[in-house]
Amino acid sequence: MVTLFSLSFLFKNLTIRNGNYLFRASHVGYFLFIMFVVSSIAGYLNNDTIFGALLAGIGAKWALSPTLFKRLEQSVLHISFSWFIPVYFAVVGLKLDLAKHFEPLLFLQYLLFAKLAQSIIVFLAGKIIHQDRLKSMNFAMAMNARGGPGIVLSTVAFSAGIINQDFFSILVMLALITSWLAGSWLRHVLNKAGG
Repeated sequence: MVTLFSLSFLFKNLTIRNGNYLFRASHVGYFLFIMFVVSSIAGYLNNDTIFGALLAGIGAKWALSPTLFKRLEQSVLHISFSWFIPVYFAVVGLKLDLAKHFEPLLFLQYLLFAKLAQSIIVFLAGKIIHQDRLKSMNFAMAMNARGGPGIVLSTVAFSAGIINQDFFSILVMLALITSWLAGSWLRHVLNKAGG
């Protein structure tokens, strides 16, 4: 909480000043500088640096005007999709050792259990809220995609020593395969509806 209020104060009182040459030169550069500083502080305090970056984004959202924030958001999205996200996934790929730490049979069992459990729960929830069978099935397939958040969560858990290399590999592959399956299912449904 202290960090959020400090960041909010920083963005509100120090950002839009004539003497703030870094902000005037580049809004994105200024935000990235603050993000890296807060992430470094988080790392120094033995927290995951992801949380420092998250707090920097929340602080900017609280403090900046909607127009300025929208410009900043678009610029950061462009930079992140072209640079930071690919680098992050490359780092995750470097941590994986599928040749030594991946058990295909255990992965298949975990994949089947995870897909069935979540599909059944989401399908039943869809029926409870009076959705037809096809919509409930589409929700169930879409909600199975673990995607980027699943990879981030497994990376944080692995870095903290909560899970071992074998389970880390399973979770990353689960995120990739379930995202691919959900995308394939939804593409099939859209093609069928259009054709």
